[in-house]
Amino acid sequence: MNAPEFPTLRANCARCLPAGSIAQENSTMPAASRNALSEFFFRIHPWIYRKTGGRIAGKIGPAPILLLHTRGRKTGAPRTNALMYLERADGWAITASWAGEPKHPVWFLNLMAQPDVTIQLGRRELPVRARALEGEERERVWEAIVAQDPSFQVYEERTRGVREIPVVLLEPRAGAGEESAEMGWQPGTRVMYGLSCSYFTGKLEAYLRAKGIPFRLEEMSSRQFRACGIATGVVQLPCLREPDGRWLTDTTAILDHFEEIGEGPDLRPADPAMAFLSLLFEDLFDEWFWRPALYYRWAHPEDARLMSTELARVLLRDVPLPLFVRRWFVLVRQKIVYLKKDGVTKQTAPAIEALYLDSLRELESIFTARPFLFGDRPCEADFGLFGPFFRHFFCDPTSGGLMRSRAPRLAQWVTRLWALRPEDIGRGAPIERVPPDLGFFFRMISEDYLPYLAANAQAVASDVRDVRYRAQGVDWQIPAAPYRAECLNALKRRFAALDAEAAETIAGLLSERGIGVLRQPIHPIAMKRDRKGRLGRLGRPSAALD
Repeated sequence: MNAPEFPTLRANCARCLPAGSIAQENSTMPAASRNALSEFFFRIHPWIYRKTGGRIAGKIGPAPILLLHTRGRKTGAPRTNALMYLERADGWAITASWAGEPKHPVWFLNLMAQPDVTIQLGRRELPVRARALEGEERERVWEAIVAQDPSFQVYEERTRGVREIPVVLLEPRAGAGEESAEMGWQPGTRVMYGLSCSYFTGKLEAYLRAKGIPFRLEEMSSRQFRACGIATGVVQLPCLREPDGRWLTDTTAILDHFEEIGEGPDLRPADPAMAFLSLLFEDLFDEWFWRPALYYRWAHPEDARLMSTELARVLLRDVPLPLFVRRWFVLVRQKIVYLKKDGVTKQTAPAIEALYLDSLRELESIFTARPFLFGDRPCEADFGLFGPFFRHFFCDPTSGGLMRSRAPRLAQWVTRLWALRPEDIGRGAPIERVPPDLGFFFRMISEDYLPYLAANAQAVASDVRDVRYRAQGVDWQIPAAPYRAECLNALKRRFAALDAEAAETIAGLLSERGIGVLRQPIHPIAMKRDRKGRLGRLGRPSAALD
């Protein structure tokens, strides 16, 4: 399934996610009340903000502050207000709470009369257009605002039955310049927010190109990364913003979405058993090859030095620190998260390397026999395999050198998939049978991967922190991951929906141990440690730099 190089829970990934769906716990200041002291503060706040460029008075409690510049709707005189805001991928959300007063504040009336205004963020002044949110969209954004600062819940109680507190989105408008258009999205366009060194960004790029679905890649900064997290509810990449403004996240869910709506040539086999196998293999490659992909990138000095520099240079380009400091931070963080915390030890490292080298051998044989994994036509399984085998194994120095020397036909397949276009797909015969040379991967699924998913699901259902299991002849202990518990639940649902003939075909390919896992009941997903967030592959809240 997947979750970019950024953990996410799969539960809501199969839908288009509207903006403003995230909620996170934060510390907060007491709710304000209007009195002489607060009025004085409100008057001098914009002055302090302007004089210091937001270094002082740029934040109240957990909420950042912007300056809103409007003009009086009657006098035309300039007005400036300091307001708390919620950063979003498509702009900045503010509320006309007025500390819970019974009337709308004057600045809100001025803004609705003349919605084209400017705001100041730090020392930047940006043109925006105001839009009052309504209905479900307002409720979702309001929930995110309350999650950022629970004081707004108090203001809502003060105005209950008197007025509904307006929620306004300040969207960058034409003429905003490079900074205000930083997210790079305009209505009518499809933008992928990701990184050109990212596991799942490369996977989604190749898929959309093969389908003929137009998009533009926006290389994320850390600000954009946070903003996309607010918009989608999960801090991860890549994220895809549709032309109508809706958001898609999680590459497995995005592939499923486009296959379901039928945009572009079909990449899901028509045969039910083969369609299930395509999804099963896609999940295997996304999740089981995650550890070796990250291992080869961060355990080898040359690779780690190269990629830490790239992440520091691109993703952290808006962090005001020297490049060597940003690079050091990335390097230390990645080694802790993807080596130490993901079970990489002197005892397990040989098994990780063996998984990659053995897979090179088997895939070299497969791609010597045919152009794609299951036959003459690509399917979702090919793109699942492409994720780790392109941006990590193919592109990184150590693993790439091994691939070129040991599996040149596999390297050829990587470039073939990257160059694939819609007109190429129709030339292949439909996928109707299981190739006879996939036994290595069926054993991996049956004896290692599905048993791990079952052990992880049990740990998640019991709400324990770590999962212990044995795979590849090695004992492992890693954080329990609700995302992968939902991966297994999704596979179980799809297997249960198969007709008897297709289910029998699958049962004949997997061992009793493997098929037994697919026949188990759905496991509940407990998240007591992080009720409002979404835990990812390594059992941690959504995180950056993955």
